[in-house]
Amino acid sequence: MRIHFDPKQAKPAVAMLETTSIGRGLLAVDGILKTASVKVLLSTPTSPGNYISIFTGEVGDVESSLNRGIELAGTSYKDHFLLPNIHPQALSALFHIQPLKENLEAVGILESNKMASLLEAADASAKAAEIDMIHIHLGIGIGGYSFAVFVGPFGEVETSLKEGTRLLLEKDALKEEILIGQADPQMVQILLQAKLPERNSLS
Repeated sequence: MRIHFDPKQAKPAVAMLETTSIGRGLLAVDGILKTASVKVLLSTPTSPGNYISIFTGEVGDVESSLNRGIELAGTSYKDHFLLPNIHPQALSALFHIQPLKENLEAVGILESNKMASLLEAADASAKAAEIDMIHIHLGIGIGGYSFAVFVGPFGEVETSLKEGTRLLLEKDALKEEILIGQADPQMVQILLQAKLPERNSLS
């Protein structure tokens, strides 16, 4: 699955809905689109038989559509978020692998068992300090787990990791948080591998 996306497509608000049923996920996204004027950025089945939809629009429209989606998801509802002002890096890293410098002073990794919570935590991490979000993977091919990888100066990455971890702990969605200092130069190529199905490199 290759997704062509320009972060400029995102309007003031971005929301995401995650369900444990593909059928209910499709029903929900239909309701999301019918309820208000929103644009779907991503709508896809993920492992292990879940469904996610990410959409954007004006705040009131997105809120109304999200509420309708949650209603239609019923007992298949798993997770959601609504962000009035999502950080551009959180969206860019979801759809593209970002270029990396050769010297990695620090690498931060957040891992979660909830896709919506992971993306929300990545947004919080990007807003907390001066880091570069490298990529975000949501569920596909890895059993429904999700992870975000970001780099930067050690203190900045540490601050961002703490903020993302705090949010995931609040949502009971933290699987792991990792801080790597002075990463081996070979880690650059490891982090830039584009084998995950929805990734395409910008470098």
